Amino acid sequence: MFWLLHLLLLGRSLSADLGDAGLLSTEQVGQYYHQRVGIPMAEAMRNAELAGRNNTNRITNGSRTPLGAFPFVRSKIVLTLFTKASSRIKGGLLIQLESGPTSMCTCSLLSSTRAVTAAHCVWDGQDRGRTFTAVFGSTKIFRGGTRVTTNEALRHKDYNRRTLINDIALLMLPTVTFSANVAPVRLPSGALLKRDMAGRAAQAIGFGLTKDGGRVTNDQFLNHVTLKVISNEVCGRTFYIKNSQMCTSGAGGKGICFGDSGGPLVITHEKKHVLVGVSSFISGRGCQDGLPAGFTRVTTFIPWIQSHM
Repeated sequence: MFWLLHLLLLGRSLSADLGDAGLLSTEQVGQYYHQRVGIPMAEAMRNAELAGRNNTNRITNGSRTPLGAFPFVRSKIVLTLFTKASSRIKGGLLIQLESGPTSMCTCSLLSSTRAVTAAHCVWDGQDRGRTFTAVFGSTKIFRGGTRVTTNEALRHKDYNRRTLINDIALLMLPTVTFSANVAPVRLPSGALLKRDMAGRAAQAIGFGLTKDGGRVTNDQFLNHVTLKVISNEVCGRTFYIKNSQMCTSGAGGKGICFGDSGGPLVITHEKKHVLVGVSSFISGRGCQDGLPAGFTRVTTFIPWIQSHM
């Protein structure tokens, strides 16, 4: 899927039914991402790469991304989790790795020492990331590319795991060397800070599934898809959202999918890629249901981001 790797909480809803008001809450859309999505996907991806093929969730109805096309996109974040000794821990979370289960997300490089992702990739209400390995300059996740590891992640203090408000986090990284395949994405500035982006064409990038129930073939890697940003008024007919969130149209069955959480949504401005969204959620009905996809609106968080750069 798009580089917005993926927490996209891209966790399926416990109930795919519309509420009484005809709206889906982000709580319905998914919680406990790592258990539902990240850990199973990480295991499947590792096995697929070992078998010489990729097997995971990706951008829906998108295109394969050439190496270096989006140098600010880090291969999915590989999250080494520690599980709480609690009855809430289920399934794969009990399968111990060297330092706990491994989950997956996506992030975007902001500078030589900072990357941005979704807060639910750091903590989903049940599991918390302990060690984060970001992979740059590679179309695969478990091998190749430039890899940097950190245990420093700053989740927005007002992040709400139920509503996914303020679903944004920064990773404090060891210094990353830029190259043709590794470079930071631009943040919005000037007049862009006052625009809601509605009607603009934007690209989502990630390693997630390309269709509901799909599998990654041996020639599929990092993918991207062009989507139309819709107004919050239009998106509000489907989801309960706030001004700090934004949505893209799901027309034509295109969008982000399971495994794209934390990945970027970018527009082209003055011939440069500008980060406007961070992948946050999709409908519990799946990736190809024609409903909008949700992102954290980056312009809202520019002061917060800059204060921690």
